[in-house]
Amino acid sequence: MEKRVPKIAVLTFLFSFLIFSAKLWAAGDAGAPGSFLNFGTGARSQAMGSAFTGLCDDVSAIYWNPAGLSQLARNQLTFFNAPLWEDTHYLFTGYGHPTKKLGTFGIGLINLISSEFEYRKTISAHSEGTFHINQMAFLFAYGRKFFPVLSAGLGFKIVQKGMPIEDKDYFGGGFGMDLGLLYHPQDIKGEGFFWKQLKRLSFGVNLQNLVPPKVQMEANGTFCSKETYGLNLKFGTSYCVRNLVPRLRDKLTVNIDLDKPYLRGLKVAFGGEYWFKNTIAFRLGYGKGDINFGLGFLYRWLQADYAFTPHDLGLSHKFSITLKFGRQVIELEEFTRYRAKLQTEEYYKLGVEHYRAGKLGDALAEWDKALIWSPDDLEIQKKVEEVSKEMEITVTRKLMEKRIGQAYSFYEEGKLIDSLDEWREVLKLDPTSIRAKEYIERIEGKLSRIEREKYLERVKEKKKGEIVRFLGKGDRLYEEGKYVQAIREWEKILKINPKHTLAKENIDQTRGKIERLIEIHLSRGKEFYDKKDSASAIKEFKVVLNFAPENKEAKEYIEKTKEQAAEVVKKVSRAEIDALYYEAADLYLKGKYEESINILNKILELDPVNENVYKLLEKAKSVLELMGKK
Repeated sequence: MEKRVPKIAVLTFLFSFLIFSAKLWAAGDAGAPGSFLNFGTGARSQAMGSAFTGLCDDVSAIYWNPAGLSQLARNQLTFFNAPLWEDTHYLFTGYGHPTKKLGTFGIGLINLISSEFEYRKTISAHSEGTFHINQMAFLFAYGRKFFPVLSAGLGFKIVQKGMPIEDKDYFGGGFGMDLGLLYHPQDIKGEGFFWKQLKRLSFGVNLQNLVPPKVQMEANGTFCSKETYGLNLKFGTSYCVRNLVPRLRDKLTVNIDLDKPYLRGLKVAFGGEYWFKNTIAFRLGYGKGDINFGLGFLYRWLQADYAFTPHDLGLSHKFSITLKFGRQVIELEEFTRYRAKLQTEEYYKLGVEHYRAGKLGDALAEWDKALIWSPDDLEIQKKVEEVSKEMEITVTRKLMEKRIGQAYSFYEEGKLIDSLDEWREVLKLDPTSIRAKEYIERIEGKLSRIEREKYLERVKEKKKGEIVRFLGKGDRLYEEGKYVQAIREWEKILKINPKHTLAKENIDQTRGKIERLIEIHLSRGKEFYDKKDSASAIKEFKVVLNFAPENKEAKEYIEKTKEQAAEVVKKVSRAEIDALYYEAADLYLKGKYEESINILNKILELDPVNENVYKLLEKAKSVLELMGKK
């Protein structure tokens, strides 16, 4: 016979939960299925009145609008804690992981725990103990930019509700899905006041519970209640203005959200934030009948946010910590020479910090970014040159120290052949090393005839391996069209074996091909020059110089082409060229190399003699080659 759960126990649970919900959701969500999911995630969004659907530019987009995950440029990990009333805690943890090609993936966990509920068999009966309510939602989200102005995302949720009472464990779970869209016209083309304002806007839509979770509660195998979450439609818009006062590096964002739950009235929320020097944020918002306030602090990869809400039950405090890591991205801004200067100074200072900490490679990486913004900065150029030499010396010294240490160890252990190998490697790094020469002579004098023959055989096998490696690498470079580099690899073989037939044949064949290509590109360059297509002409002549850096004819034509292009360049706005270059630099540093290349090519049509553009273009193409893109 099926065992039934007493109705009064269920009613008592529902009554207790309704009392709690009335206190928690003063905006009219009391008792609604899944109302614990209406609280939201993140102290930043809470401080703005939960008006976040149209902005959602951080990892909390997992909840607010999964399409917003497409805006993440770095990995983000966030922790959110909201201690509430009546022994209740609301927690959220989320992680967003952007990829270069597949979009952004996110996972999260929402947990609402409420304790010290009294259990009574009747409403007027004495308490027979306490129980707690534990509600959780496991979130899985995906967002991607499918068009330049439109992103879409899906959110999946597994919800669970548990309530242990006496010897019964009430438990239920369900599955749901959300659909989000984000329209960000920052990438559209257009000039004038209207287009400028439109580019500052973004619009978001989130259909929460498009596939509604259906939670069936049961206890010890007995079903007792069932609830279905209702569809919730959220629409939001965000307006962002940067550099209101340029020297303050500030940003103002204003958001408005409309929230229409199923079978309930429309709710409005609005809020905003102001960032000062991209470090401190002040926030204000209104939502769910309450005014909200908040602060934020950002330092490099760490962001801390705080929100508080005056409420009838007292002050509600909310805290978030967000970690941002992965590749570094600069915020998209309307770059000017002044802004470029600020970026240069920022990267230069970071480089100096790394240099002082002995991290020479990191220092050079930051200074390289600084030179992208200010390519003609002689001070940074000199610093890069000096530190590059210092790094080369340091690396060589460390490698020598390691080799010398190994050589001594092998010598002490009587492993003369191994020690001899190490000393020869030391001699390659420093041909003037007296110690290496002395030990090589000493060890060779100690080797027996058999040991010497064994060593020579070992050297022979090692050379064979090196030849195979150089041949293979040369072939790969040849297939990639890097003929000059391929020849260099094969020339290394001739240093080992001057009579190596295949290496000689490869070199002769490739040199012949280079000569033919030089003739072809020279001819094309001259044709473009005659047609006064300066940009195409210079590209062809630069290809020739890549094959033969000392080609006199190509150099002369480049100078003649620059003179030819001078008249055209005079008619182009320098401000326009600068703006396009800074946009390309910004895209390059954000890892959007193909988009950067497109803009750089556009600049070369306007200014075909711009050497800085050619430098950045080569950097972007090199990175794409390393990524396996041609």
